[in-house]
Amino acid sequence: MAENKLTAAKINKLRKEVKAKAQTFADGLGLTLRVTPSSKDEASALWLFRYRVGDRTTSPKQLALGKYPDLSIAEARKKRDRCRQWLAEGKDPAIELKLGEAKTLMPISLWDAVNYWIDNYALDARKNALLNKQQLDKWLPIDVKSLPVNRLEKHNLLQIFPKEAVKKYPVAAYTVLSNLKLVLKYCAKRGYVRANNELFEIDIDIIGGQKAQSRDRTLIRDGNWQELIELVKWIKSEQCLPYYCNLLRLLYTFGCRTGEARLSKISEWNLESRLWTVPKDNSKTKSEIRRAIPDVLLPWITSLIEVSELSGSEYILGELKSDKAVSVWGGSLHKKLGHQQRWCLHDIRRTVATGLADLGVMPHVIESQLGHMLKGVAGIYNRSDYLPEKDAAMVLWLNRLELLINDDDNVSILPRATDLTRVRQS
Repeated sequence: MAENKLTAAKINKLRKEVKAKAQTFADGLGLTLRVTPSSKDEASALWLFRYRVGDRTTSPKQLALGKYPDLSIAEARKKRDRCRQWLAEGKDPAIELKLGEAKTLMPISLWDAVNYWIDNYALDARKNALLNKQQLDKWLPIDVKSLPVNRLEKHNLLQIFPKEAVKKYPVAAYTVLSNLKLVLKYCAKRGYVRANNELFEIDIDIIGGQKAQSRDRTLIRDGNWQELIELVKWIKSEQCLPYYCNLLRLLYTFGCRTGEARLSKISEWNLESRLWTVPKDNSKTKSEIRRAIPDVLLPWITSLIEVSELSGSEYILGELKSDKAVSVWGGSLHKKLGHQQRWCLHDIRRTVATGLADLGVMPHVIESQLGHMLKGVAGIYNRSDYLPEKDAAMVLWLNRLELLINDDDNVSILPRATDLTRVRQS
């Protein structure tokens, strides 16, 4: 079948000559141009693609591709070739063209992609998903948010990171960039968007941000427990609201994460079996965490439950405060205690780990108490909770704290846990 019969000169001539009724002129391979008379000097022209779905017995179909000269001859032929390719693949060009136009008319914006990532991945996989979204919302300019992902270029993403903002908040800039790349990769892998591969190559050196440094702050340094003791004494003196006093006591007693204590419900605490079970939903590792409750803590835990139940709360701390509110309060606690070097609530957890190690508690017991997953083969096959060992370790820990609070000079007389594994045997 002959093709490419029409030229611009021929089409312009036909548009002037056709006066009486509409006429159709073939370009080849199913592409035709319908010229329809109009009141204007030149008739209108519409590109059509004629095809059949199935064998010769089926009725032919005509698909409007676009008007000339809005759709040039070259573009009309490209569109025809795409239609022929769809036919070869057993697809109806009318349906495929409509789907393609829908994507073009309603492109997926960068902010659409962010929401897709948040809703389909981050909310289930990340504890701080909503904070990630708030941070992205704050950093992304409105004009960049609305850009179609398939039209994004490297300079569009770099626009998000002005030098002044990056210099002032280098760690936040690094986090935003990392999350943006995760958003694009996640959406691209699932066919939600088509992203420019150059966007995945932008690294921290280009924007000048900085990865968060691993923290090593503890309230125990080189065998000096003074800062921890000052914290414990301050809590016992009840110089803060009951909620925060009890929260801090849970943190330094169990070495738990702040979120585990903040979200803890009364139903998690079984006083009869002396067991606190952190559910998977509250665990960073998405695994249940079981911690022993030493006998010495039972009266205190019992009183927490009674007070909470009287107030009608299901939470062990009597109410549910937001993560941000607790974090902000804890961020200034070092100032209240007169400590020169800043520390945060999470550093109490590191302090407990350090203190238990100083007392000779075995590393695997400490890791289990903290709720960490054991690494390597041990993490796959070893499912022990080490409850007897953890109970013994906590008793040792609480005894050490009590002694230091009452007499700072008697640190050396307290026994070390040289072999807590004997607890299981006894």
